[in-house]
Amino acid sequence: FTGTVTDFRRPGESAAISEIFMSSLHAGSERTGFVLTPGWRSLAKSAALAAAASDAFIIGMLDRVRYRFWLEFLNLRMGDYMLFERRPLQLVKFVNVHSHLKDQPFFLYGIIPLICQTAGLIACGVAIWLSEGSARCSEAENYYWAYIVIFATTLSLSFFAFLPPLEMFLHNPAIRHLHMAMRYYHQAEHAPSLVYVTDGGVQDCTGVLQLLMRRRDRILLALAASDPDDDLAVLRQTMRQATAQDIASFYDPADPRRGAEHVLDDFKEDESKCYFVIGILYEQEDTAPLPGRLIVVKNRLVPSLKNMPPETPLSEDEILNSLGDSSELGPRSQRWMDRPWVQEALAGCCCDCC
Repeated sequence: FTGTVTDFRRPGESAAISEIFMSSLHAGSERTGFVLTPGWRSLAKSAALAAAASDAFIIGMLDRVRYRFWLEFLNLRMGDYMLFERRPLQLVKFVNVHSHLKDQPFFLYGIIPLICQTAGLIACGVAIWLSEGSARCSEAENYYWAYIVIFATTLSLSFFAFLPPLEMFLHNPAIRHLHMAMRYYHQAEHAPSLVYVTDGGVQDCTGVLQLLMRRRDRILLALAASDPDDDLAVLRQTMRQATAQDIASFYDPADPRRGAEHVLDDFKEDESKCYFVIGILYEQEDTAPLPGRLIVVKNRLVPSLKNMPPETPLSEDEILNSLGDSSELGPRSQRWMDRPWVQEALAGCCCDCC
């Protein structure tokens, strides 16, 4: 899966967008580095992070303080923080071995800031309790100042989290929300141990770029992006990135003298095509370039399938008895036949009452 890290940038960079690739073995990219994927990170969670579209649109493309404020205030965030640990804490290893945690042990990394925050809240509560009586206002004032000092100190130290001893303050939930709303970016040579991951469509919506970096000779892409006019803008953007980074160049395998843009244009003009093939040429410094193939299958409705009546949904009996003798089920229902619908006018999922 392909995601996007939106809260990290290296010194001297202006953009705070970094691609991150998640697999069963490793997670990361060239900009963030790679770490081992922990055993408790499930496939469902990785897929959910890679599809957090609202965060990618607002944080990645409309990155303004007011948009971030409403995103936090209305709790519309679809992305989440991902543990990106290069050197797991010894305490985390001990707890994982003896308790078999199945989720991200964030609280173990931010245990010291959490203790400080709890002490500050206790001091604030004591100050409120003491302020009810006028005789102990001076004591209440001292507790108020203790709360303010603790809160201001922990928040100030969190902005210096590029220093390894202070990185633990990034794991405090309250500080994370404040950083998100204030449009704060962690700026260092290496990514922090906690990164915010959202939809991967900000830079590469296909996931092909990572495979091109691995120099795979055969790549199969099921292109399901929203593209009703077959402009293939997502694929064109990925190809431009690969060319700009000197990863690979593309051509027409039927005629190497033609560029890959002609293959995409031919696919758009010929509506009968269901797929197309693009030639890949991987650049190498010392040896000859390596060839490859990119096979692209797009979700398009070919002319031969237009004006086709919708299929009758499978009944529960047909599904439960699919391994038995289907002749005993009788003819399928014809409830679609009396309605002037065609398959292309319906959504991807239909019910009996639609």
